[in-house]
Amino acid sequence: MAFKAAYRPWGLFLLFAIGVLAWTFLFPALNWPDEIYKVSRVGIDENIYLDLLSRATTNYCIVSYVNGSDMSYLSNVFHARMTGGYECYYDMKLVNAAMILISALLGVFLLKDSNYKNLYLMSLIWPANLFYMTGINQQALFCTLSVLVMVGALASKRIWPYTIASIALVLIDRSFVSLTIYLGCLMGFRWRPQIALGMMIVLLVVAIVIRPYVEASNIFVGGDSTIGDISQSLTDYYDNPIVSLGLLFVSFVYLGGTNAILGIGVDYLLVILVGGKWLWKERMNEDMKSYLYAFIFTYFLVISFVPTIQTFRYYVFLLPILIKYLCNSRDNQNKYCFYAIVMNVVYLVQATIIYG
Repeated sequence: MAFKAAYRPWGLFLLFAIGVLAWTFLFPALNWPDEIYKVSRVGIDENIYLDLLSRATTNYCIVSYVNGSDMSYLSNVFHARMTGGYECYYDMKLVNAAMILISALLGVFLLKDSNYKNLYLMSLIWPANLFYMTGINQQALFCTLSVLVMVGALASKRIWPYTIASIALVLIDRSFVSLTIYLGCLMGFRWRPQIALGMMIVLLVVAIVIRPYVEASNIFVGGDSTIGDISQSLTDYYDNPIVSLGLLFVSFVYLGGTNAILGIGVDYLLVILVGGKWLWKERMNEDMKSYLYAFIFTYFLVISFVPTIQTFRYYVFLLPILIKYLCNSRDNQNKYCFYAIVMNVVYLVQATIIYG
């Protein structure tokens, strides 16, 4: 199914740019997932993103803060209140925003079809995606580049070049591993859809058999740590599959990690109603079945090794697929953009009120 855009791309890009700057400077400092830790690693960590941030700003940034409350998930409260280090922190935030906008501009220029330019930009203005990309974290680039790779794959008859690109992007952020697995599954469905499901089952069995060898490797991890070390350290975070899927859905709406903006309630209701209606309507769509089966395989394979990678922030690349099928008319695109604008404002206002 082709995606027909209702807007001009540059209007959406302006909306996106406003959203990036609003989240960057209006949301309470240091309250993005992992941001305190990532700020402390600038100038030390060899990650490409943090190295670029260091070269563009400072070799180190010492921020002081006080903890506002005990750490807990789904808490609708902020845990960090910044008390010092504002200058270097906001210098990094400004450069981070610039990196986001440059990577988004790159995506707009690389996509030739204006319809897919719009699909790309509409995916970027979803509130949760805007929130996660504006923290100081290499996921700033994951949120823009993974969506770009997925839009490119949707626009093309060939998935393999985008799978290769996602493998290369693992150097920026390990979250791209999930995208790589997902695209590999989609290749299977487009190649031989009749046997793809069977292949996935076989691969899952193989993954279980070779798990001890995978866990002994430090690929994608670096240093002396292994995948097994990470998996073992996260043993207490394993949830049953129903809870994991529930957390995935909730994190599609709420904003946070150890900190959270839980929203206003009606946002969850709307997502449930619209998403449920869409799934029922498309239940016989073969393309949608391939996207869904590929995701189920990817999701449960990934969380079997690293259970904390179960929330939406690691699967933002699914947004183009959802928007392509949900917003297949001008009216639906208008509704989506209206919802995104309103809820971005609502969440920022809610954050300001909670922070005090």
